[in-house]
Amino acid sequence: MTFWYIGKIFTTCHQQIIQQEWWDDLTIPNTLDDLHLIFKKLNPHKAPGPSKIKYEDLIHLHDDALKILVRIFNACITLQLLPKKWRNVLLFPIPKPHDWNSKLHNTRPITLLETPRKLLVNIISTKLNNILSQYSILQDNNKAGILEQSTLEPLMSYGNSTCLLNTHVSIKNHYRSYSRIYQRHMTESIFKFLN
Repeated sequence: MTFWYIGKIFTTCHQQIIQQEWWDDLTIPNTLDDLHLIFKKLNPHKAPGPSKIKYEDLIHLHDDALKILVRIFNACITLQLLPKKWRNVLLFPIPKPHDWNSKLHNTRPITLLETPRKLLVNIISTKLNNILSQYSILQDNNKAGILEQSTLEPLMSYGNSTCLLNTHVSIKNHYRSYSRIYQRHMTESIFKFLN
């Protein structure tokens, strides 16, 4: 049996397991309650986009104005379009910790997006995250960003398998190189765990 054939069987079986109705939550119209739930999770200190609208500005809007915003969000999802102004971004090159010598490769870009756009993406991401955590759609090693999952398990799994294969390479070096693949904030947790 070849790897191609095994992969084809897995793909066919996996496609049959995933039900179309699992994705229905993504198309259910958003409500004012959805927006208020997102407001509770937001970091109010995020920088605004080109319009200078902050999260704080939207949070303090009257419910009638927020209902209009929810209607706009629902129209964006139904029509699969974003307003042109929401596509405008501000891009700033931020110097890395060392001297950047006026060279762009020594900077990291920061992109400031429109706040309503970030809210819409947050609503969609939350719904998608709920779907992916509720149903067995992703393989276990692909669930690092999903609700109640961490990056530690895939890293530990990788580290254990590479240690068995390459005993002459230290596990700390593996985690140092592969932690960049995953979330940066997890790196500190991994090194605390290893030490």
